[in-house]
Amino acid sequence: MDCHEEEITPFQGSVHAKVKGGKPESCQGCHGSIHKVVRSNDPTAPMSDVNQVRNCGVCHEDMMEGYLSSVHAKSLFVSGLTDVAPACSDCHGSHDIQRHDAPDARTSHAKSPRCAANATRAS
Repeated sequence: MDCHEEEITPFQGSVHAKVKGGKPESCQGCHGSIHKVVRSNDPTAPMSDVNQVRNCGVCHEDMMEGYLSSVHAKSLFVSGLTDVAPACSDCHGSHDIQRHDAPDARTSHAKSPRCAANATRAS
């Protein structure tokens, strides 16, 4: 995994790494088969905006109920605004996701108002 140090290093301190038991053995849980990995901006990628909502929803069913009734989901799934509608990683991050109650979490109560007001899409 030395070739993806920029992703692995932040992941090791993330809530997902802690749940998975520390250093990741595999990236396949989110990214799918290592033999078919495509860039996240490819609509067929497991972590494309549309697919990451489904992918994250496998473990985060309770959060999906709120998201799927939101204006964000309607923009993404109904209107097809994939370039501007926020998906999971736009607010929560990707490899460095923290528990929502962690002070440094992007979605902590202290940061949420700033996050929503200053949201920018990662390219």
